[in-house]
Amino acid sequence: MNEYVIADDLEVMLREALAHLAVEGIMLWGFWELFMTRDNAHLVNAEGDINEAKNRFLALKQKWLSHSHAHVDEQGHFNFRGFYETYNVEAVTPLKKIAKTFLLDKVIADDLEVMLRETFAHPTVEGIMLWGFWELFMSRDNAHLVNAEGDINEAGNRFLALKQEWLSHSHAHVDEQGHFNFRGFYETYNVETVTPSKKIPKTFVLDKCDFPMVLPIDL
Repeated sequence: MNEYVIADDLEVMLREALAHLAVEGIMLWGFWELFMTRDNAHLVNAEGDINEAKNRFLALKQKWLSHSHAHVDEQGHFNFRGFYETYNVEAVTPLKKIAKTFLLDKVIADDLEVMLRETFAHPTVEGIMLWGFWELFMSRDNAHLVNAEGDINEAGNRFLALKQEWLSHSHAHVDEQGHFNFRGFYETYNVETVTPSKKIPKTFVLDKCDFPMVLPIDL
């Protein structure tokens, strides 16, 4: 088969796959001719020479990398859009160059928050389990909430903010009938009733049910 036809097919496949919203990445199973199980699927021949498909692949990779340069605005900001990836940034001043490598922590945190909110909003979801949080024990890159040094990253801070938002915090005076009504998640609650002379603590469990739970407190 003509190597240009193979290269065209590869480029079309890669472009169409990466353009799909559900595709987060593409893995090529091998590239050297001697290790490929399918004919004409290699990018490098047996002698180590790059073929047209490999040239097309490298050209696509270079195109998809985020390259951007410009002057900062009046507020000292420089905005750009890129893929979820690690970036090398070089800030040039009249006196020196400042090089820094960073990860789009805010984008990862945004994705985590959207995923948690959309998942927990579904009526069939009763809970969400995160398989790990520490960078040294994670099997996926950039999935941690706490880095190797023990510092909480932006995704971790976003998770803690969501947890605080979803906890049930409520306080008020009882009404004329001596009632205090509130809505909360199914969980264990600690209630503290304050009177002019004392505080009365009580713990109860709110289980799933189809009617309001009534909790009497003896004063």
